[in-house]
Amino acid sequence: MPRPTLALTALAITVGSLDAQTRPTMDIASLEVIPGVLVVVEGLTAEAARDGLTANDVYAEIEGLLADADVTVLTEREWSDLIGNPALQVNFQLLKPSPHLYLYNVTIELRQLTVLVRDSSKGAWTRTWSGGSLLGTTPTANLPSLRTEVHTLVHRFIDAYREAGDRRGRPIPLPDRRRIVVAAGGA
Repeated sequence: MPRPTLALTALAITVGSLDAQTRPTMDIASLEVIPGVLVVVEGLTAEAARDGLTANDVYAEIEGLLADADVTVLTEREWSDLIGNPALQVNFQLLKPSPHLYLYNVTIELRQLTVLVRDSSKGAWTRTWSGGSLLGTTPTANLPSLRTEVHTLVHRFIDAYREAGDRRGRPIPLPDRRRIVVAAGGA
């Protein structure tokens, strides 16, 4: 499990009840034509599950928020057939310095397969949009309440997704990968 840096730990312990939010990176253009997203929840450990926070519960919470906002949650099959493979990734970094306290950093970002303009045979899984992060501390007994904290991050995505849809109409599926042509240097 990735651990927060020593400086982060010292800061959170020193401040006590630290609550911070980083600003989102809104690259709306990367959301303009995606018809939906695969939801990925990472970083929740067996210890967190014993303390009441499971990846399945967080996934269900995110799926419900997206469905209520008319954002399609893709199955793995739909996702693998879609150009760019857009995945909404929610990552938890948890540290439990004592039996009664968790330090957390929760991030949300959209990752997509991107290709290099100079060599389209080379691609990378890239963050194309970020909703920032939530950083704080919570008593172990309140760890399940992080599910509602995730609402803030998911609503940032929903707002950006809606804004992107408003720019060019509703996002549309692009079923045939062979139809994508990138022209360099004009027509």
